[in-house]
Amino acid sequence: MAEEISSEQEIDLTNERAWIRTVSDPHEGIALSKDAYRRALETGYNKGQAAALLNIGWGHCYTAQYENALTSFLDALDVFRGARDRRGETFATLAIGVVHHTIGQLKTARRHYEKSLKIAQEIHDRDREAAAINSIGEIRLSGGETEKALEAFESAIAIASPDNAGFRASVMINRATALHSLGRSVDAEGELSRALASARTLGNRVGEARSLVELGRFFHAQQRWDEAYDTYRACVGVCEENGNKLGLVACLKHLGALHRDRGEDGESLGCYEYAIETATSIGTLSNVCDCLYEISEIYERRGDYPHALEYSRRFADAQHAVITSETTSKVKTLVLQHEKDSVDRQSEIYRLRNVELAEAHARLSTIVRIGREITASLEIGRVVATLYAGIREVLDARTFAIGLVDSDSGVLVYKYGIENERPVEPVSIPLDSETSFGAYVVRTNSEVVFSDSDVEADRFVKNWNTGRSGRVRSGLYMPLNTGNTTIGVVTVQSEQVSAYADHHVEIIRALASYVTIAIENSLFVERINQLNSALQSEKNDLQRANREIKHMANHDNLTGLPNRRLVMELLSDSLEMARRRGNLVGVVFLDLDNFKPINDTYGHTVGDGVLAQVAKRVSDALRQSDIIARVGGDEFIAVVRDVESRDAVETVVKKILAVLSAPIELDDVKYPVHASLGVAVFPHDADQVETLITRADDAMYRVKQREKNGYSFYADTEGL
Repeated sequence: MAEEISSEQEIDLTNERAWIRTVSDPHEGIALSKDAYRRALETGYNKGQAAALLNIGWGHCYTAQYENALTSFLDALDVFRGARDRRGETFATLAIGVVHHTIGQLKTARRHYEKSLKIAQEIHDRDREAAAINSIGEIRLSGGETEKALEAFESAIAIASPDNAGFRASVMINRATALHSLGRSVDAEGELSRALASARTLGNRVGEARSLVELGRFFHAQQRWDEAYDTYRACVGVCEENGNKLGLVACLKHLGALHRDRGEDGESLGCYEYAIETATSIGTLSNVCDCLYEISEIYERRGDYPHALEYSRRFADAQHAVITSETTSKVKTLVLQHEKDSVDRQSEIYRLRNVELAEAHARLSTIVRIGREITASLEIGRVVATLYAGIREVLDARTFAIGLVDSDSGVLVYKYGIENERPVEPVSIPLDSETSFGAYVVRTNSEVVFSDSDVEADRFVKNWNTGRSGRVRSGLYMPLNTGNTTIGVVTVQSEQVSAYADHHVEIIRALASYVTIAIENSLFVERINQLNSALQSEKNDLQRANREIKHMANHDNLTGLPNRRLVMELLSDSLEMARRRGNLVGVVFLDLDNFKPINDTYGHTVGDGVLAQVAKRVSDALRQSDIIARVGGDEFIAVVRDVESRDAVETVVKKILAVLSAPIELDDVKYPVHASLGVAVFPHDADQVETLITRADDAMYRVKQREKNGYSFYADTEGL
């Protein structure tokens, strides 16, 4: 006779099933979790309530319902605290950090990750400690701190208990991503293979699917087409077998991209349409948006402009819906966090002084109210007017202005300003200006607060003068940040000395987050409207817009050179022309020697500058008919077209080496740069694009192995 189980055990089993479904079909997982929560609430089972709330929060997170996700996680945290379950607190606190990480609030996310880490260390729970360290590593990885991210992942692996194999496999995937970013491809592949083997041993089908899709992406990036295809197909099979719709959508998108890169448009369209159908069924609209864009690109490339226009319009509609939904969710999430923080702060203030509690509550209520009002509008002029009216209720603001950074022009544009209740004319200030508080804020990403400009201005600027009637004596300047980027500044100013107390500074600081969201909303809607107008215009406008999009997709952002995708197409065309004319084509694979120490020693900004100068020098050295492309971190491919002899190719190669012989000079500092070049010649060495590039790459590695800073033809290395 089967052993009877208690109601609490039934709730626990339901929560376990709900978690499994949440990561594959969020809506079904949420429904199961709500049932578990209802039964746990009826029986007073706190642990079951909290577990269900966590599952519900993750389901909302997977479907971009960030406000609902944060609400569930905060409720779970309250339940855990009420039950004095400190381990549970680490789960809920970490989950709150994930919501903020997802919507780009990196500082807030890291604060929650570190809080979760602190609790885990206090209760000596090594697995929860490892989870927090892994999340901190993910923030470092997204911020470009790859080496530090790798250290965090390795620390998480070392701390986690050996029997926590599922978590360890997940960290392996993160570690592989970091290794690949650092150019350690062999190590990355090994790590992904171990993660896959671990998931299969555990029978973790979701982990197996994630490992397969990441391994497929690795093969794809390495242009190991067949291995990538087989891996993606295996992932599709795993996801279909266990109903993992979220994983299936991710895999289909990558498989569609693989077919696209191989020129298999029909198969690519099929993958994207299947992904749209699946994503629609689980409500992940952002995935639908991605697929519509790719389908539009395929039709545009094929010259099928009616279908391209149809899918471009569907993409624009879907993207507008995504941004509207996600922006609303982000705004409400910030409001919720403010309200939660307000409750915590209010409790502490009440303990100290009832009068201060009332004042603090009024200020926080004002912040939330103004924040909601300004983020409710998509028209920047109305945002400015609403913000100014709200600020004047709580502080003296003779002058109020919002400046936005114009990166292209290198200026801070005060386009929206009010002085003595009247609009002021826009003014542009160079970002390197030493007489502007606003420029100082943008350059340093720091706040400026002064109580008497006569005494304190020199701390920030030189020879400061308002340039307007009246005198500004007190001022507040706050940076407007999105992620790690400063996009502008908001300022209020007064003619009175010491016009602003600490609580005034807190108000403007808090409102800056809302102002950033409102500006992003406005600029995005403005861009969407421009795109919609373009889509409604004549055919030549559509073709020009598509050409611009295609250029962005086919060119390297840093150097402006063609990327790997485009050079493959151009090389294919060059070979076809050479076949007809009976000419030769030289493929030169160029890899910089000892470039990594420049990045490690001087930073990526200098490294990027060196790469840009290398690209310019090589471009200038080539003939007008030749091609140069950037295909990797410090890897380039040159195509020497329409030549009649190997000697002609060799002449170009020698010119490239010659122009790279002199050091790169940036800001009066010289950086020595050399290169190893491998050359393959069509049709002598190969007659297919992939084979020619591979053989040029092989020849380049021969140079690397010998002495570097030289060149070698594949024909001269064959058999060595």
